[in-house]
Amino acid sequence: MQWWVCGLMLAAMIHAVPQNGRVELTFAGQGGRSSDAITGTLYFQSAGGGSRQRHIADFTRPLVLEAMPPGRYRFTVVAQTLSSVLVASRVSEVLVTGGDTVSTTVQLARRAGMIRVVEASGAPAGGAHFYTNPSAVNSSADDEGEISLATLATGTMLTVRTIHWGVTCHRVTDAARQTVVVPDATEALVIVAATTPTSGLPQRRIIVPSARLAGATLTGIPGADCAVPYEHFPVTMANTKGMTEHTMLLPFGEYVLTLRDGTEYPVQAPGRVHLY
Repeated sequence: MQWWVCGLMLAAMIHAVPQNGRVELTFAGQGGRSSDAITGTLYFQSAGGGSRQRHIADFTRPLVLEAMPPGRYRFTVVAQTLSSVLVASRVSEVLVTGGDTVSTTVQLARRAGMIRVVEASGAPAGGAHFYTNPSAVNSSADDEGEISLATLATGTMLTVRTIHWGVTCHRVTDAARQTVVVPDATEALVIVAATTPTSGLPQRRIIVPSARLAGATLTGIPGADCAVPYEHFPVTMANTKGMTEHTMLLPFGEYVLTLRDGTEYPVQAPGRVHLY
């Protein structure tokens, strides 16, 4: 009887553990013919899982990603031919379910064009910093506030931050010329969360963002058409009574702070919110 019960319990535990799946990516060039890329990088991101990447050395055969936990993934590719740069024509989104193989084709193409970043006043935001998701680029616009589209697939979520602390998010489109307007950031939002311990030695303690804010996003920024990751904001931090205050500047208004586990907090700037 005991062995029978243990067997049932073990079977239930195995059944309760979600099985991983597989993703199979096939690469094609313009017109559907085989891609002439010779080397490149696959970038992919899962909901709340951060960005990862994989080197591609052979574009003539499918690339298989094994042991992918169930969930929704976003993929893009930046590749190199003997003479030019190629990028996925658009970000691919796939849903991986336990034990299944998901197959999709990534179209690679040469892309030209620019994204122009401007301040709320209309002046070019020279040197504006930008991040891309899922392609994981971390760079700056030129002196005229322009960002090349050469490696940005349609559907890329582009976070842009100016030197005046203004932040926004733009979902890249098919257009060869695009404009991103970054609103002025004048009001303080203070997020209070438990301090993340870094060391038991007082002389080595430093202030770091709360673990609860890892993977958090903010929606509601005027003009933004995608959520801005917390990590992309310039933030000042201060410890007080075992808690850490994270202060960011935003345009006046109401927002939604979404934690990695899906918990939502309505917030406003100016204002404060406590995470419990």
